[in-house]
Amino acid sequence: TSQGAGLQIGFTIVGRVHSDPVRHSGAKAEDDLILTRPIGSGVVLAADMRLMARGDDLTALFEVLSGSQGEVAEVCRRAGAHAMTDVTGFGLAGHLSNILNASGLAAELDLEAIPVFDGALEAASAG
Repeated sequence: TSQGAGLQIGFTIVGRVHSDPVRHSGAKAEDDLILTRPIGSGVVLAADMRLMARGDDLTALFEVLSGSQGEVAEVCRRAGAHAMTDVTGFGLAGHLSNILNASGLAAELDLEAIPVFDGALEAASAG
């Protein structure tokens, strides 16, 4: 969900999986959580909508977000990833909760080890 004065467009892409998909419900005890990008993009973008984001932070964010995750997903699949998700509007806590609930597990996170986009913590602190 988003809001703003400008025109917005969204896409849904439907396709076929040619191998066994990696689902939320496959996580196993002692699995590691691997984030392929920092979190906090939504916070930085929300700050930008209020004209409170720094230009350097936005440039760095767009540089990362414009890259494909396809190769990363394929490497994870080949390595035997048990569960996988994107981290979007529900944030890390929401998407991780989906995996944990579907897999009947709990998790312990090291908050200092979670990568965060530049400007995200400041924007979150500013409200």
